[in-house]
Amino acid sequence: MRQSTAARLRGKRRIVFSLSGGLDSRAIAASIPRDFRPVSAWTRGEASSLEVKRASEVAASLGLDYSFDPPSVTPLSEILNKIVWRTEGLMSAMHLQSIANHAPLKSRGDFLMGGHLGDMCSGKHIKPHMLLPRTRGQFVDAVFAGYSVEDQASLGRLFNPAFLAATFPAVKEDFVASFARIEGLSNIKTYEAWDLLEHESHMTCGSILVDNHLFGHIHPYKDLDYLNFVMPLPTRLRFMQAMYQAVIVKLGPEFRHVRNANNNMILSDNLWGNRFNIGLEQARKVPTRIMRKLKPGYRTWIERAEPQDRAAAIRQDAGVRRLIEAYLNSGSCDDAVFNKPGIRSVLDEHYRGASGDAHILYMLATYVAAINCFVDRTHAECPPDAGSWI
Repeated sequence: MRQSTAARLRGKRRIVFSLSGGLDSRAIAASIPRDFRPVSAWTRGEASSLEVKRASEVAASLGLDYSFDPPSVTPLSEILNKIVWRTEGLMSAMHLQSIANHAPLKSRGDFLMGGHLGDMCSGKHIKPHMLLPRTRGQFVDAVFAGYSVEDQASLGRLFNPAFLAATFPAVKEDFVASFARIEGLSNIKTYEAWDLLEHESHMTCGSILVDNHLFGHIHPYKDLDYLNFVMPLPTRLRFMQAMYQAVIVKLGPEFRHVRNANNNMILSDNLWGNRFNIGLEQARKVPTRIMRKLKPGYRTWIERAEPQDRAAAIRQDAGVRRLIEAYLNSGSCDDAVFNKPGIRSVLDEHYRGASGDAHILYMLATYVAAINCFVDRTHAECPPDAGSWI
């Protein structure tokens, strides 16, 4: 990892490092040569969030310049057209709101760097249920259920039932077919190969890099020597990041006291210590899963407890609601596709704080903005509020 990071940094200066307080970014931060300074570490988060607290502690331990930008300063509705115009609506705006901070970031550096692809390399995606003996068909069904944001029944609140019945099965068929070309591997290895070929190639590795004219992008985890070394390691070492967490402690002894922002645990420098932490974390999730089933509002209460949470952010942004409702009331919204009463019900529930459907609303808002920009041509050319970004 040190070799990969050093190779990617060679000949570069003025680095802006995206530091989240989780594992992937701190692993890369710890692998940056200690004599490679200055590095400007940055977090998109609220001052009170655990991400900012942990990231600032890691940065201080490593001697990195540190700053953060609160998402609440720039509501989604103010930058939605900019995001959609720059990405042509190909990704949910939920994942691209850092575009609001690119202008000030440019004053700090010329290259953006972070822990992109780390989840795949670390074994985070190897879940306990994947260890169960299953046929390939049963395994792929379980993976599909995990990747589906909502099942067909839940999506019925947003889409016309006839439209869903005609289209949803085809989505699953395509998903299952994407596994067909991977043969001769165990279920877990098949899944990891699939993730690299189908998921990561379109997301982390192939996603639209907004503002390429402003920044170069540095991705140490994409280094082929590193990938070729870490991916074939035995599942028992990579399972849920047990080895990876020990490696992070070895790479960054300066911040071994800083807890993981994802679960608030101290990382161990050995496999058994991290395996114990993993088991404890899974055990803690059981009561939460039970309560979410018994008490519908429990999930929302958890989401609202975090200031940086996307659900809270979009709930405080009435402009997103107005955008979606304007589309519902327009002639462009096709009753043969959308369930208008269902969408209004989702909006009402979410803005009352009784629902956790923020991801659906982000996608709807992205879709509506894309329709306005590229289909209905609400903006004949580049939207006025995006003009200064070109």
